[in-house]
Amino acid sequence: DISRADDALNFKGRIKRENWVKQAKTLASGGETEFSKRAK
Repeated sequence: DISRADDALNFKGRIKRENWVKQAKTLASGGETEFSKRAK
């Protein structure tokens, strides 16, 4: 649950703000995100 993780990690909305779920789906399907491209 995003809200519980956000609260537990004290991220103050970062998970939703930075679209972590969308990024995770992209990476899981073999795609790349802007960050993963820079991290190479």
